[in-house]
Amino acid sequence: MTFRTNSIGDTMVEVLIVMSVVAAVLAGAYVASNRNLRISQAVQERGESLKVAQGQLEALKAGPVPDPATQTTYFCIAKNNPKATVSENGSFSINNFSTYPSKCEISPQGGTAYYIAIQPNYNGISGTYAITSRWDSPAFPDQNEVKLVYRP
Repeated sequence: MTFRTNSIGDTMVEVLIVMSVVAAVLAGAYVASNRNLRISQAVQERGESLKVAQGQLEALKAGPVPDPATQTTYFCIAKNNPKATVSENGSFSINNFSTYPSKCEISPQGGTAYYIAIQPNYNGISGTYAITSRWDSPAFPDQNEVKLVYRP
């Protein structure tokens, strides 16, 4: 009985095993990089939303603040005129993006649309305002929001 110790090529089984290992490693790298991309996109969107909400807060501080006793619906501060508020007399639903006035939709650099709503007398506390910035995220399918509470 003689054994060949000098085989010339790899067997087909060995090649298939190596290809399977390489495919598994590449698939794991793809999943990890895709997840990291989605997370970084979500962090960027949240940062943009916070900037938009802070801009509304600064405009609220600087401009004539609507009297919470008379302003009972949601409103926003017009992006083209920081001294003017925008409201839709009760048809402005904070949970339905299609009811937001177009002046309350802000898209920095033409990207994700952020919907702004300022709620007077937040949680029944007189004189407080809640600034909410909401957006639909392509990275994560649910609606996201940033909320700032302000008491002058």
